[in-house]
Amino acid sequence: MLRIFSTHRLFGFLLTGLMITSCGGGTSSNTPTSSGGGNTSDRGVVTPPTTPPSLTVSVPSLGTSYTVTKSTTSADINRAATEGAGECVNRYGNSQRNTTCQAEVRAAASQARAFIRS
Repeated sequence: MLRIFSTHRLFGFLLTGLMITSCGGGTSSNTPTSSGGGNTSDRGVVTPPTTPPSLTVSVPSLGTSYTVTKSTTSADINRAATEGAGECVNRYGNSQRNTTCQAEVRAAASQARAFIRS
């Protein structure tokens, strides 16, 4: 009987030791250590959230700027360029400023197309 008791006692001691070492103070965790919106690796290093690449083009004569992402389509760019060209005519009529404005709209559209193709 004493032998069975000591075996159970030894088993209990080993089991308790195993539980303490498996549950105690490791360095890796599956829960984030910050609430900053980034990704947390196993070592607690927080990486910033990834943002898609974008380009902001502007038309100074109209005082506007547009942000283009890789998901912007050529149709979107063409539509914005057509609206911009129309706004140049509405604001400046048939003048040198209209010509400058139209050139700025074309340049912005060209930059935007080049960005989405790259």
